[in-house]
Amino acid sequence: RKLAAKSASDYALHVIVTDPSEPNAVADLAELFKHGISSVKLYMTYDALKLSDYDLLEVLALCRQHGAMTMIHAESHDMIRWITDRLFKSGHSLPPFHAISRHPVAEREATHRAISFAEFVGTPLLIVHVSSPAAVEEIARARSRGAPIFAETCPQ
Repeated sequence: RKLAAKSASDYALHVIVTDPSEPNAVADLAELFKHGISSVKLYMTYDALKLSDYDLLEVLALCRQHGAMTMIHAESHDMIRWITDRLFKSGHSLPPFHAISRHPVAEREATHRAISFAEFVGTPLLIVHVSSPAAVEEIARARSRGAPIFAETCPQ
């Protein structure tokens, strides 16, 4: 807090949740919310980071209860894994093939699923790293229904 008072710019910290089923995870998150952490980042892909649909719902509900913003990296893990396996089997393992493994349908499907979960739980959602028009269409469709869905892009 001492360093925050000297900061020349606004900033925020968020927590990445990788396993909400750990014994103290829910209590730890609640404690972090009490100390000013107001956002949580979740992943639907990457082996070390992805949550199951059940765990996504659990964290969304917890964030709703505490008024925290949930951010989500929405990509279909299994679809990407399926594409990646085929690329590797064909000898395509160089960095340019990473982009090919991220088919727009994989982002659209996960974006739709994440929005559906947020609407079901009744909580706002920020979808991060949006990179395809198909995902943007899902977000626009949700917003046209009045759902509190937000998005950001991360061009790299």
